[in-house]
This record gives sequence, structure tokens and C-alpha cells, in this order.
Amino acid sequence: AVFALSVCIIGNAVTAWVSDYHGLLALRFMVGLLGAGLIYSMVLGLIGRVAHPDRVLALVIVAQILSMAGAMLIIPEIMARWQLPGVCLALALVFVSGFFCLGQLPSRFKPEATASDLAGAAFYPLLMLLCMLLFCAAIGGTWAFMERIGSAIGLPLDSIGQALAVGGLIGGLGALLAALLDLRWGRLLPLLSGLTLALLSALGLSKASGYWDYFSFQLLFSFCWNLCLPYMMGAIARVDKQGRFMVLVPATQAGGYAIGASLSGLLIGEGAPAYAGVVSALVFLVCAALLIP
Repeated sequence: AVFALSVCIIGNAVTAWVSDYHGLLALRFMVGLLGAGLIYSMVLGLIGRVAHPDRVLALVIVAQILSMAGAMLIIPEIMARWQLPGVCLALALVFVSGFFCLGQLPSRFKPEATASDLAGAAFYPLLMLLCMLLFCAAIGGTWAFMERIGSAIGLPLDSIGQALAVGGLIGGLGALLAALLDLRWGRLLPLLSGLTLALLSALGLSKASGYWDYFSFQLLFSFCWNLCLPYMMGAIARVDKQGRFMVLVPATQAGGYAIGASLSGLLIGEGAPAYAGVVSALVFLVCAALLIP
């Protein structure tokens, strides 16, 4: 943690003064790989060891959405006054705050066995990671084209931007609902409900013809996406008592988003971007077929 935080602080501080493109590219790659990526993976691995991982993971998603919303408000102000160096130094200060949390990190965990004795087995968590990959591919397949879907039905950019901003906040409510429910209804019922509604909203986006169609289905899509994620990660954490698979979640998510966007792009070609919703619906269906059993 000390190493990763140090990489983020130094990397962001140095970024403020780098003017060479290739140097900037290499620096940001290292900050992402050895800094932010390492921190995020480590945090998920630790959360997987707590008593109620689904609830805590849901609160993590809420915190991410709130921090991004705050950044959208604050960063333009910093940019206007101090340009990019001001933003980079502000980010470095944010990472400095991480040092105040180091004393709360556990040094080690005692191994725990689950009732079904799946802790040492790789099959179940790997299958859940595959479901996560498919789920994120379905999200990425539509989300990457969300702006183009709006443009294709004649919506102005400011209306699309407003809809996406509200959708981000509504997505936070989906994660908050998961935190409130926790395991009262188990994992399967919330997951199946979220997947079904996400599938229907993706199909709805493929047929949207006006602003309110687009706005409503995009909100539902964001809500269901963030409702499902904590339960999917919680299902992995349930049997991953060593934290070996939870640390792979960020890579799985990023890979899924990239695969989904690429797949939709290849299949729709120069055609209507709304067909991205159909692609996502089909991938959601495959994900559900693997997940439910």
C-alpha cells in the first residue's frame, strides 16, 4: 500500500511538469499499473474478507459514483484557474490522504473454510469471474455507444449529456439499494431481477425513438448495472477466503468493458448504433445462463 500510494503521489506530481507525449504516456501507464490499479485490487481483496462483503462492495460503488460526481464539479474549476498542473497536484494530495488509512490495514488473515468447502477450489470463483466478464461486456457494448445512440435519434449533445449525468446518479441508487438489501433476499433474486431489467433496458435503447425513451431506458440500464455488481463480487468473495480471485475483479471488469465495446463496434459496423443494445441483451442472456445454476 505504501509503495502504490507513493507511485500515485510522485506520478501525479511529475505529470504536472511533463510536456513530452511519450514520456507522459509511459508515466501514466506506470501510475495506473503500479499505483491506482494495485490499490484498487488490494482494497477489493481485503473487502472480500469482511463479514458482509456484498453490503461493503455496494457502498464502495456508491462512494465511487459520489467521488466522480464531485470531481466533475471541482476539476473544471481547478482547470480554469491552474490548468493541468493544478489538477495533477490536487490528485497527488488526494492520494496523500491514503496514508492516514494505513494503520487500519490488517497485516494478515487467518484462513477460513466455507460450509461447502469451496475455499480452496478454483472452479466456482473462476466461473463467477467469467460471468463478471460477460456482464461487463454487455454493459460496455451499450455504454460505449450511448452518446451515438442518442445522436442517431436526433437528440442534441446537451440533452444527451444531461441524461447521462442523471443516469450516473441513478446508478448510485442501484448500488445503495444493494447495500440496504444486503442478503435479505439472497443473491440470486436481486441478480436475476437486475439482469432481466438490464436486458430489457438494452433492448429498449435499441428501439428508442425520442428523448423520454432514451432517458428512461438509460436510467434503468444504469440502475440495474450498479445493483448487480455488488452481488456478483460478493458471490466471488463468499468462497475466495484467500483474496486471490477478488484482486482479479478490476482486470476482469476492464477487460469486459473493452471486449463489449469492440464486439458491438464490429457487429454494427457502419449501421445503426442502437443495435448495440441488441448485442448487449444477447450477452446478458448468456451471462444469466451461466450465473443461475
